[in-house]
Amino acid sequence: GNNALIFTCRTHFFFNTIDEGKLHTFKTIYLLPWREQELLAYLNKRFPDNSHAILERIQNIFNLEELAQTPIFLEMIVSTLPRIEDSGHPISSADLYEYYTQQWISQQEIRRGSILSYTDKETLMESLAFEMLQTDNLRIYSNDLNELLRNKIGIKEENLVEVSNDIRTCSFLVRDSDYYRFSHTSFMEFFVAKKYLREIIGKRIEDFGKVYYKEEVFFFLQGLLSKYPHKGVTILKEFIKSCPTHLSRARIHTAILLGDIGTEEAENLLWDVLANDPHSRVSGHAAEALYRNYNRMNAFHQLIDSLRKLPYPRDTSLPKEPNIGWYSVGGSRQFSVHDPEIARFFIRALKEPIHGDLNLKWYATSVLSRITNLKETIAEDDLKVLTDILLNDKLPRARAYAATILGNLAFSHAWIIESLTTAQTADVDPAVRKA
Repeated sequence: GNNALIFTCRTHFFFNTIDEGKLHTFKTIYLLPWREQELLAYLNKRFPDNSHAILERIQNIFNLEELAQTPIFLEMIVSTLPRIEDSGHPISSADLYEYYTQQWISQQEIRRGSILSYTDKETLMESLAFEMLQTDNLRIYSNDLNELLRNKIGIKEENLVEVSNDIRTCSFLVRDSDYYRFSHTSFMEFFVAKKYLREIIGKRIEDFGKVYYKEEVFFFLQGLLSKYPHKGVTILKEFIKSCPTHLSRARIHTAILLGDIGTEEAENLLWDVLANDPHSRVSGHAAEALYRNYNRMNAFHQLIDSLRKLPYPRDTSLPKEPNIGWYSVGGSRQFSVHDPEIARFFIRALKEPIHGDLNLKWYATSVLSRITNLKETIAEDDLKVLTDILLNDKLPRARAYAATILGNLAFSHAWIIESLTTAQTADVDPAVRKA
């Protein structure tokens, strides 16, 4: 009765706060994440001769400074960097995240009683990550985790406790009260990228394109594709040719990836997409990638010329894609236009889409939200078009883009502010209210 016992673990080893309460006789202390002074102290002791060089490498790689606040990740970082650098290949965050996740899955493989294979565990994490992305909710309730395993992943009831325990005790999931989340959002984004790559290579679309473009996910996807030297474009070419016509957003995402690759082979494939894809918003994204990433000033004009041709060579029907996961994209996808007529063309397409093509109208709102010098070309009457789309258009994504455009333009007319306020409070679609 006089023995002293110290019990240490991560919070998510307990299923929920009730489970944690079983140790109510213990005095509980929660350790805070490391600050910079602990990080420097660790590096100085571990690498007394080059601690500053190690710190600089950590700071220069995506999100690793934040990850280093947790000792287990810092240990993985400092042990992984030399190994990857010795291999002679460029370091990417995808390489490091791959190593982290493989380490945990491999360790789980040798645990006594583990019933799932390496592939099964990887698939489970991908499904959990995509569920969070799709619902735009970065945490999952403890009971809902079991429901996800049972109903959406197909785990049998007799295996549920074992599988749930494997997931809950992994090093990159944490429990806050009765909710579970990835310790860093970047792990969710990495696993979604892994899922997308698997579908692209297998040419079996389940979820790629279901949720709209998210830059951080595609950052990892681009890094994962780079592991296939000289084959990345070939993989995307085979995929886009096999992609069903109605899944236009998956082809849009492929065009964005091709823009980021930046090779001559990728550019040639983008020109092919621009000329031949049956949906104008897919060919429009191809033109945009050529304009922004390859500096092809004639790309939009070629798109415009092809759209005006008769008979109209593209599908004018709007794909029935779910309107989920809308993000107000900017940053690397923003660009300015050298020719004001380009922006004016898309404004006119909002007033009266060519051949009544709703795909073009949808793309027009999209591209206008990314043009940084739009204010130089837009007229007062054009603002009325945008507010009308915001309040009345039947396409939720078009309404969301209209809100973004009006915000970017920053014209402080009372009727614009009233339209934005109305949409924020009264629109039935949460993506529009979010925009």
